[in-house]
Amino acid sequence: MLAVSFAWAARHTAPPTYRRRDPATSEVLQCEQCPPGTVVRRHCGPRRPTVCEPCPAGTFAEQWHWGETCRHCTAICKEKQLVRHECNSTHDRLCECAPGYYMEVEFCVRHAVCPPGMGAAVLGLRVAVAMLLTAAMATLKQ
Repeated sequence: MLAVSFAWAARHTAPPTYRRRDPATSEVLQCEQCPPGTVVRRHCGPRRPTVCEPCPAGTFAEQWHWGETCRHCTAICKEKQLVRHECNSTHDRLCECAPGYYMEVEFCVRHAVCPPGMGAAVLGLRVAVAMLLTAAMATLKQ
């Protein structure tokens, strides 16, 4: 468990810290935070460092922190979404809209279909934004 902190420290500057009052002595201590992908197993004491352990399966921690729990991964992608990146100890599951759809607020909405003889100047945008061109105009611009 401590190997996580030591391995990071060997490659980087000092880890960020947090202030904590020792419950036994009331002394205010500067404790090292746990790196991404880990969680506090035991807070530091007057003569012992913070002990970190990996986040349990199905959870993650993206940043340095002093929390005793990792965040739960997003359970599933929503309708018309695909997994772009699975959850791991340092990142939540990342979902994206399926081909032919775009994100509007929290939902994937189907792209508009251009009328016959017309095409989108920029693929993947809504019709209101896409600036439809006739096939003849598109040919002239090439």
